[in-house]
Amino acid sequence: MGTGLFETSSLRYLQNSVESISYYLVILQRVGTWAGHHPYWTVAIAILSLTVLNSLISLTSDALKRAVAWALRTPLLMIQWAMWKGLHSTQQALKQQKQPTIDEQIVTVLQQIETLRQEQDTLLSDLKTLIASR
Repeated sequence: MGTGLFETSSLRYLQNSVESISYYLVILQRVGTWAGHHPYWTVAIAILSLTVLNSLISLTSDALKRAVAWALRTPLLMIQWAMWKGLHSTQQALKQQKQPTIDEQIVTVLQQIETLRQEQDTLLSDLKTLIASR
């Protein structure tokens, strides 16, 4: 049963294909006949068709060039954007840091001076010990 159905559908498909081809051949024959009787119109239509085809090809080419350029440029633009965002956030973080007041700076300098004085005292006592033991 399955084989008969397959053969029937294959024959129908083949018949439809032959009918389609013959239909298009009839149309092509009519166009050829008309073109033979109207050569000036045929040349004008051919030139117009070639011009339109050329325009479509150039538009497609331009679109393809732009698409490739965009595809190549996008990663670089994203890196640039990420770096800008990072720099911007770093600048904001630095601006948010509190600048020490003059009083705080004075206290810090005095603490450093005191630390240096204690270190100096330690070094002087070590020097006195070394000189005394000589």
